[in-house]
Order: sequence, then C-alpha cells, then structure tokens
Amino acid sequence: MSGGRRRYAGRVNGGRPTLALLAALATLALALLDSTPARADADPPSDVLLLQDVYFPYHPQVAPPLQAQLDDLVARARSAGFPLKVAIVATRGDLGAVPRLFGHPARYAQFLETEIRNNAPQPLLTVMPAGYGTASTGAAGSALVATLPAPAAVTGPALVQGTISAVERLAKANGYVLDARNLGNGTKRRSGGSSSTPLLVFAPLGLVAVLVAGLALRGRLRRRREASARPGPYDDGPDEPRGR
Repeated sequence: MSGGRRRYAGRVNGGRPTLALLAALATLALALLDSTPARADADPPSDVLLLQDVYFPYHPQVAPPLQAQLDDLVARARSAGFPLKVAIVATRGDLGAVPRLFGHPARYAQFLETEIRNNAPQPLLTVMPAGYGTASTGAAGSALVATLPAPAAVTGPALVQGTISAVERLAKANGYVLDARNLGNGTKRRSGGSSSTPLLVFAPLGLVAVLVAGLALRGRLRRRREASARPGPYDDGPDEPRGR
C-alpha cells in the first residue's frame, strides 16, 4: 500500500513540469498578444502597414493589376534605400475610429506615422481625394506634396495613378530616382484593404493551443501505459471493489 502511495505521489510530482510548461505557454501567448502593437487598432491602415507597404481602400476597390503596379514601385523604392509606406484613403470608412481626419492628409500622415513607426522615423505618404500628406520625408517631401494636384477622381485607377506619380516625385525629392517601367511584372497580387493583423494576433494562440492539446494527449497516453503496467488502488481511473 505504501509503495503504491509512493508510486502515485511520484507520478503527481512528475507531472509538475508539465503544469509549469502549460503555465509558461499561456504566459507566452499573453505576452505575444500584448506585444502586438495595441496602438494600431484605431484605423485599418495602421494595421495593414505594420506588415505591408501599401494600404488600398475598401471602396472603391482597386483592380489587382493596379495594385501590383503600385506594390512594385514601392518595393523598388525600398530596394533603393527609401522604405516608403503608402496609405490610400478613399472614404471615411478607411479611417475606422478616426474619421475626423478624413480630408486632412497631412494631419493623418502625422497620426499614422506614430502608429506604425518602430523606434525609428517611418517615411510615409497618405493619399486622399483632398490631396497628399507626408511624414518623415523631410522638408523637401512636405514642400513637394503641397504642390501636387489631388487625384483626378475617387476611383481605383485615378487614386493609384496619382499615387504612383506622387511616389516617384517624392522619392526623387529625397535623392532616389526610381525606374517606373514595366511595373507589376512578377509582383504578387492581393486583395485591397485586407489586414493580416488577425493572423499575427491569433497564430501564436493557435500554436499554443496545438501544443497544449499535444501535451495533454501525451500525458493521457502515458498514464494509460502506467496504469496497465502497474495496476493498483492509486492508478488513474475509478477504483474497483476488491473481494476479501
């Protein structure tokens, strides 16, 4: 009897590392969730631009070939040493909890840059039907966008064409000459206005859930093997009545 008690106690004590591991995984999940920039929850562009270089509006939708052209140009700017982020804001709906900034591209650029910067200034261009705004592009960038005409219309083609021209001129004002020929060839296309932040948030939690489930299954199988190998009154499972 006493030996059985000791064996049972040993198995309980042996399970403590598993409980500690589960607690550590839970803590890690909370830390990962907390580390996702909480400040980037007011407006959709701040979510999207954490993972991508261009935010396209929900409405009007921008055709994939046009998206590919702008994506390609911004990628070329990054390769040249000018890591520009671009937000095309066509309606108030693109601004989420800060609709008051619609129609004020310069003010929104300053707000958005504080949302997406990561311990360093982030060159940024914002595009609205009212015109353009910049942040962290120097005095030359601010002076340039003040002279640019607003997009010709609130349509996908007009917004993208105006943005491509603005990106080229903004890069040049900062000392970078971009090759804008054959844009979009080989660039991966994606749907406009989509945010990858939910994946960033929930993927770590899903991984933790899989690990927890795997550990639980492993522990259950181990207990069954031990129960079949060393039957006794303190093994897992309900006690059975014993005859005299």
